[in-house]
Amino acid sequence: MKRYRLLIITILTMILFSGCSSDPKKEEEIPAASIPTPEEICGIYTDETAGRAMIEVDRSRISGSWSSSYNQITLFDLPTDYDASSNMIRYAEGVITERTYTNEKEYTDTEKYNDATGCFEIQDKKLIWHDEKQDIEVVLVKVDPVFYRRCESLQEALDVSGINFAEPADDLYPMEIENKTYFAAEGLIMIMCENKTQTINIAKASNQEAIAKVFDVSAFSKTWVEYIKGVQVNCFGSSEKIEMATFDNGTDYYGISCFDVSPQALDTGLSIEELQSLIMGMQ
Repeated sequence: MKRYRLLIITILTMILFSGCSSDPKKEEEIPAASIPTPEEICGIYTDETAGRAMIEVDRSRISGSWSSSYNQITLFDLPTDYDASSNMIRYAEGVITERTYTNEKEYTDTEKYNDATGCFEIQDKKLIWHDEKQDIEVVLVKVDPVFYRRCESLQEALDVSGINFAEPADDLYPMEIENKTYFAAEGLIMIMCENKTQTINIAKASNQEAIAKVFDVSAFSKTWVEYIKGVQVNCFGSSEKIEMATFDNGTDYYGISCFDVSPQALDTGLSIEELQSLIMGMQ
């Protein structure tokens, strides 16, 4: 996932299509060969910055969620129209709902407004989301469908993955953990630790491809290498801090990510000392 981050995963259903409105006379005509078909646009997207959005795009509606804190997500339901001539998707009268969880299974929904308007500009495998109501611009990247599932416990995740894994002790994290969620697929185990301001994801896999699917590093502006107890750790970020790290021991493959809850957060990530603490605390 560029980043493909974890949050309280709520699978959403979306169906799509509408272009961003502007004067047709001012819109440059798109060559037919470069116009994507609806089938090519449909799929699952996440935000490029922090991976906190999970969006599935279909033919007449875009629905999705944005994780805003460890117990709260924003849901959006956007009826759309697809305009191939302008290579855009427009929506109007979209419904925005705030969902707050009291525990893992119980929640309350509060409708914030039902007149959202805006558009999605289509650029190759990306959608540039312009929302007029909130006056925001977000880059969404297409990702592979989620191939892992949520588990009720660490033991269930171990059984599903078939991997031996010892997670870091809670006091080794650079934050106070308020919620912990386990995910797994065959050959992959993953832990998401959250509080009101931060999310840290840790994964171990039996193959490099699984780690690459979960930790999409393609959009980071900085890449460098650190050595921790003789292990080469590939680091990625947008500042001096480490937002993602991947490494292996020749047999097993690992990934760690750290993000602030707010998509506008600056200087998010781990210091080298914090990363070392997590790496040394797991197996």
